[in-house]
Parts: sequence; structure tokens; C-alpha cells
Amino acid sequence: MTETIGSIAEFYGAGAPSYAHLSEDRDFAKQATALVAAAMRGAPGGRFLELFAGPARHSIELERGFSTTCIAVDQSPAMRAVATAAGGLAPERYLISRLPDLPAPSQIGHGFAGASILRYSIGYLSPVAVVTLLTRLAGLMQQGAGLVLELHDLALVRDDFRSLDIRDRIVVGPDGRHVRCLWPAGALRWHADDWVVEMDVLVQTLVGERVVEEHRFVSVERIYARAEVLALAELAGDWRSQPMAADAFPGSTMVLLIRA
Repeated sequence: MTETIGSIAEFYGAGAPSYAHLSEDRDFAKQATALVAAAMRGAPGGRFLELFAGPARHSIELERGFSTTCIAVDQSPAMRAVATAAGGLAPERYLISRLPDLPAPSQIGHGFAGASILRYSIGYLSPVAVVTLLTRLAGLMQQGAGLVLELHDLALVRDDFRSLDIRDRIVVGPDGRHVRCLWPAGALRWHADDWVVEMDVLVQTLVGERVVEEHRFVSVERIYARAEVLALAELAGDWRSQPMAADAFPGSTMVLLIRA
């Protein structure tokens, strides 16, 4: 299984505060509206499940703006600490688990009206693990509930992400200093026998234009096409696909699976 192993896991761990600031590059209110429309059929107020949640920005926005009760799941305790800080998600609604394993039914509950796997996180799972996760999720979802998955735009992948708007980002970090992130920081390195790619991630702390601290990580991901995800969902059973507009998620390919 392709996982967040090696150095990128360190970024999601010790580097969680920096990652949280770097990942505030989206219109989360607009994306939450799109999630309600697609996954919850325009009817907020139910329960929503955010997998690979990271800082849980979508869950926080869904709870603030749509009276939705969210459960966030991620493997990083450091991300949980960021997400459940003052003004964030309630600690009891952020669960630690290494997907495709899900928390115990007594913790996570069931009857979800919607769910998401965003930020290209499905790429941290092998095809077998994707089928396993979809099979397990089907037992937690209401009939007619939607699962939204965000995939890489293959045109950007083929171009080594040179045209990706957020490839080179500079934000104000948690200590007030500027943090620059290049992701990917160089050419992609493809595995010879699969659609698995290694991407260098460079995180720099700046004072003016001077680099005072630098960390390099490697992200290993599997690149999925939409048709492949739909085929895996068919293998899992209990899912059917519907079109979904990508307006709220520019630069991405969106997949909407409906619990049959």
C-alpha cells in the first residue's frame, strides 16, 4: 500500500502547524457549499465524514456555516491538535486512524449523509486499499449519501505541475515569519512499474529574502484517473457515480460516488 511513510509523514507530524498555514489557500466556504450540494443533496444538518482530514478545514466550515455535525479522521495526532485548537473542531469529533482502517463503530458511528476524501489524499492508498475503504464506507453511509473525491488534474501531472498555481507558496507562519513551500520542488520521479510518483517538497523559513531554515521531504503518491476510481468503486459494490462540477475546486478532477 502506498502510504504517508518516510519523510512526508514528518511534515504532517512535526510540521503540522506550518502545513496548516500553507494549506489555507482555498475558499473553504465555497468548497463547503459544493460539498453540501453534491454529497448531501443540498440538505445540510446531517452528519458528515471527512477522511484524510489534516487540519479539518472543511469540517470546521461545514459546522460553522451549515449546522452539520462532522467527524474528521486522520492518522496524525499533530494535525488533530491543530484542528481542535480554540475555535476549531471539538476534540471528540476528530479521530485518529490509519486509513483504510476506520475507527471502531462505537467511536465513528454511522448514518453519514455525506463524506469526502480531498487534497488528492486517495493517492496515499493502493487500489486494493481503495476498494477496502469504499467497502467499509458503504456500511456507514445513508442510502443516497455522496462521497466526494478530489483527484489531480492529469494535464497538470503530465506537465510536472509546472502550471499549478500553488506549486510555489509563501505564507506567514505561526511564529510570524514567512514560510515558503515548493511542492513539487523539481521534476517528478515515476516508478517504473506503476503510476506511483515521488515528489520533492521543500519548506523554507525566510527573513526577508534570506533562507534561515530549510526542510526537504518526499511525498510518494499514486496518481489515479477518474475512470480508475469508478472501476474500483464498482468492485467495492454499493456505489454509483454522478457528475460533479469542479468550479469550487479549480485545478482538480472531482469524483462523486453515491451510496446505492
